[in-house]
Amino acid sequence: MMDVDKVLKKMTLEEKARLVNGATFFGMAEIERLGIARMQLLDGGTGMNFEQLFGDMADVGKLAVDSTNGMVGSTVLTHVIEYYFEPEKLTEDEIPLYEWIKERLEKNLDGADYAPGCFPPGILLGATWNPDVVYEVGEALGKEANLYGVHILLGTPNVNIHRDPLNGRLFEGYSEDPCLVSELAPSLVRGVQKYGVAANVKHYAANNQETNRVGINEIISDRALEEIYLPGFKACVQEGGVKTVMSAYNRINGVPCTESKWLLTEKLREEWGFDGVVLSDWGAVYHPAEALAAGNDLAMPGPLPWEPIARAVENGKLSDNELNLAVSRLLKLIDWVTTNFGKCSFVDKQLEELKKQTDLAAYRAAAEGVVLVENEGILPFSDDKKVSIAGSGAEKLLECGSGSAGITTSRTSSLREGLQAVEDEDADVRICVCRLSGMEGNDRPHMHLATDDLKLLYAYGAIDLEKAPEVVGEQLRDIKQDNNSKKPMVLILNVCGPVDLSYLNRDVVKAVLVTFLPGMEGGRAISDILRGKTNPSGKLPLTFPVRYEDTPTYLNFPGDGYEVCYGEGIYVGYRYYDKKKIRPLYPFGFGLSYTTFDCEGLHDVQVQDDRIAFDVCVENTGDRAGAEVVQIYASDPHSTLHKPVKELIAFKKVFLQPGEKRTLRFEISMDKLSSYDGDLKQWTLEEGYYDLLAATSSDEKDIFARERIYIDVESPYSYGKNSTVKTMYEHEELKSAVKILWDKKKWDWGIVESNYQYTSNKTIAEIMPKEKDFVFEKDDCIKEFLASVKKVKKI
Repeated sequence: MMDVDKVLKKMTLEEKARLVNGATFFGMAEIERLGIARMQLLDGGTGMNFEQLFGDMADVGKLAVDSTNGMVGSTVLTHVIEYYFEPEKLTEDEIPLYEWIKERLEKNLDGADYAPGCFPPGILLGATWNPDVVYEVGEALGKEANLYGVHILLGTPNVNIHRDPLNGRLFEGYSEDPCLVSELAPSLVRGVQKYGVAANVKHYAANNQETNRVGINEIISDRALEEIYLPGFKACVQEGGVKTVMSAYNRINGVPCTESKWLLTEKLREEWGFDGVVLSDWGAVYHPAEALAAGNDLAMPGPLPWEPIARAVENGKLSDNELNLAVSRLLKLIDWVTTNFGKCSFVDKQLEELKKQTDLAAYRAAAEGVVLVENEGILPFSDDKKVSIAGSGAEKLLECGSGSAGITTSRTSSLREGLQAVEDEDADVRICVCRLSGMEGNDRPHMHLATDDLKLLYAYGAIDLEKAPEVVGEQLRDIKQDNNSKKPMVLILNVCGPVDLSYLNRDVVKAVLVTFLPGMEGGRAISDILRGKTNPSGKLPLTFPVRYEDTPTYLNFPGDGYEVCYGEGIYVGYRYYDKKKIRPLYPFGFGLSYTTFDCEGLHDVQVQDDRIAFDVCVENTGDRAGAEVVQIYASDPHSTLHKPVKELIAFKKVFLQPGEKRTLRFEISMDKLSSYDGDLKQWTLEEGYYDLLAATSSDEKDIFARERIYIDVESPYSYGKNSTVKTMYEHEELKSAVKILWDKKKWDWGIVESNYQYTSNKTIAEIMPKEKDFVFEKDDCIKEFLASVKKVKKI
């Protein structure tokens, strides 16, 4: 164990300044004389990013350009990475760099030969609605990071909310709903850190678009931040114990995230209790001294000069204490990693076992995250059903995204092989696999499928041209339709987010499967679902709108230049569609199964102390084993604050055999019913009636039980002296109580009438006439008034 205080005292100003700056693109500084080890950082949440790892190897190894005939240019390196597992495709001039990298990688793996896994991203993990599955993926990531010598695994997880479906990195995040994110994401953290690898939650905070992402100013209300955009980070800190947080590129209400003391110190550390390291996104530190003072401990990437930090200390711009705080946090992180990491050394048999374990984690995630959204009885296929496969994903699924989430590996699975597909002329059913990638650095331009897939779908009769928008119709008018254009089709959406399906021809398309980006075992998992070996149990973690124009952010994304207004406030995703009564294509939380379930409740409802408890019974009434997700929503129809129609507060996924029945016990903290009051700057739980809704999706028709409960607490909105004239005047019992008080005190009732007409937002206390020697708390008439209004139940 490192004595952090002792080491800190021995460090020179230069050494401290070097430690708070990246030394290489993905590495921290090593201070050998003090035994401070170099930390290797790497993305990420879907597996080991070889582009980053090999690039850092070249940097650390000081590979000279002339030693490989000038081949360390980015194009050459990218080509070597792309074909690392297919070296026969490399040119003769690229072989020396390939061999140089291979030698160092095998040395890092103690001579072992092991290809990294490619795991599903956040959007598919969100669709599992299963914390255990997410934990297993975290374990797999932690094991492989340990194997490759990676100490800090970036983006584990990405908890940025699905604000807009066109966000280029939407697929990395878990959901549009903060409750779902908060229940799942900490499991990934715990899984990764089990093996001494520091997890990293990003991008803190509200990094919800790629357009102008570096420096864009987001105008966001305090309430939207507290209720929508921050809970996932808070959960990773308090429930997951995450060791590192990545600060984001963007500004929030004018302040860069890397320089926000409110965000990095007051909220993260003082309020939530975070005791780890804040490291910046790559290039997000715009003013090094200001970032350190705010609580950003490590500026990445390197190499960065140490002199500006030293000068800032010497001229008083940065205090010794501020620098020492950052250094001590980094030393504690290094100590935790070196104590718990213990780099793994695997023999061949152990590596084979590791591969099986990580394959299984990837398979289970894909199998539970794939969502069946339409099925007219065509699925699952019988054993004798002959199927053909076409589309951009027919030969190779899009298993991961690009940029930070891009994975190079030889490990994959084939959908075509899994289905034993035949030629189209011999098929009973066509499968069309449509790929659509998201990417770091750019948002999607629209919600339509790729042009080649649209043309294929139209040729197969799967698009109704009369319903298609003009921009789509123009691409298809010259395409000839196939003679067998009425052959039934199963559409597989191998996509990074919602797509426009408003012009599909349902006479041809008989089933739709949303697979998102399913990772290396996606082909196997999807073929098992189609053939009925696995029963689909995924539920959508975000709403699929009918068209982009229906979305909450249609007029506020991606903003004007370098400013974007989050004008929708807390009404993100289903919260908006519910409030506006806009019916989506597929609702949040929706997903079909091959079996049927009978759900009933709520039973044995108890409201005690600070918890709400109840039972829900679920029975598998079909002939296949399967899983259902019971979703609990809360509705506060008479709230002082404006609220969504309903909000997810809890859920449980239950697996049942045919005929099996199980009772699920829910125990929910009353805090789940709280809202943030931006005027009061605090979370509040208002007394009154609440409706608990049990459902299988956010759609009204999927709500199977309702129970009204009364929460008896005191709140800032409790009826009394601070109630507004409007509130008291428009409630018959309250108005009567005010009138009685006014009569007893012989005050002019016209005061109430006038204030109701012109300044109804004033409180009752504010409009009371000021009498000589009047003491509010001691006046008997006031005491009677307060006692009478306290008895009035809120409706």
